Amino acid sequence: MKKIVLAFALLLALWGCTTETRRAEMRGRLSALQALNRADSVLTATHRDEAQVLARWFDRHGTPNEQMLAHYLLGRCYADMHEAPMALHCYQEAISRADTAAADCDFAQLSRVYGQSSAIFYQQGLYRNALEYDDLSADYGWRGKDTLNALRSYAMKAASYDQLQLKDSAILIYKDAIKQMKAYKYNKVAAGFSGLLAKKLIDKGETAEAEPYMQDYEQHSGYFDSVGNIVRGREIYYYWKGLFYLELNQLDSAEYCFRKELRESKDYNNQNAGSLGLSKLFRLKLIPDSSDKYSAYSYAMNDSMYAQRSTWEIEQAKMMYDYSRQQELAQQKELEAGRERSQKERIVYVSLVLLCILVYISFIWNRKKKEYQSLLVTHQEAETELSTLYQLQTDYYSNEESHKEKESRLNDLVMKKEKEVTRLRETINKNRSVQRVIANSSDRGTVL
Repeated sequence: MKKIVLAFALLLALWGCTTETRRAEMRGRLSALQALNRADSVLTATHRDEAQVLARWFDRHGTPNEQMLAHYLLGRCYADMHEAPMALHCYQEAISRADTAAADCDFAQLSRVYGQSSAIFYQQGLYRNALEYDDLSADYGWRGKDTLNALRSYAMKAASYDQLQLKDSAILIYKDAIKQMKAYKYNKVAAGFSGLLAKKLIDKGETAEAEPYMQDYEQHSGYFDSVGNIVRGREIYYYWKGLFYLELNQLDSAEYCFRKELRESKDYNNQNAGSLGLSKLFRLKLIPDSSDKYSAYSYAMNDSMYAQRSTWEIEQAKMMYDYSRQQELAQQKELEAGRERSQKERIVYVSLVLLCILVYISFIWNRKKKEYQSLLVTHQEAETELSTLYQLQTDYYSNEESHKEKESRLNDLVMKKEKEVTRLRETINKNRSVQRVIANSSDRGTVL
């Protein structure tokens, strides 16, 4: 029975524990995926599958910080795969895993989760949600001593205010964020936001105030080469700069920038911006044919851009439907898994109860068995002693020199021993009955 108990205890220990070797392996895999994310690598379906494994494992065996990071990385995979609803869902899961009351909470990581969530809200046109999450991202950034991310999240609020037509609020936030970034020596990041601020000031016609921010953007952002060409994907700046020259009435410089916009980038947005700029330019030059030509081209590009936007919105709506359907299926699977877990838990519980009953019966059986054996020995000794007394009594009566006083004392002793033997016999009979009940119960437990 002792072997059964020890084996069962060992089984429970192996079932409930995870070896340190396994923990080290999973933490290493989590760190490797995090390194890819920080290197700004494009995460694919293969990385998503790995992230799903990690999220499931750390949900069972990880700390709150590890669980948060695993779900965040899964969200980053979905974001790189352009599945915004699933990415946002994973970010929400990551936020729910964070233990903000713990002394070791990774507030810096939590700040990044809120920041990525805000970016998705902005892409979906949910600007007030984006503002709320930017505030949370900035707050947790400060708490996690991630000053740069806190300031970046604060600066990102300006884009949402701009979309909500709160232009002055956007300008004030950009100015304040750039000032604070420079105070903390984040000059390159500040210069990147200087370009965005310059565009807002140009739109208001405040070219004198915009110019130093343009210079900061061109000289310190790291987006320009030695001859003034901007990196791919940021060509829209040529349009902004063309508008700046238009405001100063430097029409040749403006035309150069607009044509460079058309030449350098062929996507709908840049083609629309470049042609729109040239249309404005030729209108100022009083060349209506050229103005109409580029205006028509601008409208065509704008229509194409609108169609592209509509297609994107349809895809987003489809993804939201797919996501809702996936959530419904996931809930069904969770209910089924819950029922299976409950059934397994009941089996384990019943097995434990039966084991405890068997152990208890075994303990009682052994104890009663020892008591019974002890009583048998005592009874045998009493029987032997009584037999000896009987013999002494016989010898005494056969002795011619017997005395009444000795006879009385001997009779008392014999009666006392007879009572003791009777009591022992009754106890033995009772123990025999108990022993038969225990034996029957033990047999039934063994069958179960």
